[in-house]
Amino acid sequence: MGSAGRRVLPRFLSLLLYFGLLLTSITVSDIFITVTVIRRQTMRDNAKGGALTEVTFYILLSLYTPKHGYTVMQFIEEKTDGRLSLGAGTLYGALNSLQDKKWIEPYGDSEGRKKEYHITAQGKEIAEKELARLNELVSIASEIIGGAV
Repeated sequence: MGSAGRRVLPRFLSLLLYFGLLLTSITVSDIFITVTVIRRQTMRDNAKGGALTEVTFYILLSLYTPKHGYTVMQFIEEKTDGRLSLGAGTLYGALNSLQDKKWIEPYGDSEGRKKEYHITAQGKEIAEKELARLNELVSIASEIIGGAV
């Protein structure tokens, strides 16, 4: 790519925040790659019966018992031994998306700062399908690898 293609875009684009990453200097090719990755991730969640993202699955699991956002973050971090640690922006974006899909809904008196959520019947159906998909995957992998998991 020539020097013209490597020119840094105007400063306002460097302020973009996506999934907890602050982009300080980006090129046109960076934007294309970022948009492609984001598009794939948002389309991944159960599109045509496909896999949920790991974060989505953990959020749904956490909400079998009503929780507010901070408690969801703690649940995920605890269950993954710190491997997954969500920022507030990422979590609340995901919660809004799951609400739009009708997989979760506000619970009880949701006024004030600590809004609680719980999983809906549709969300439970999605989580159960994901569990079945993962069990099938583990079964096939165990057959191939020889149970050395």
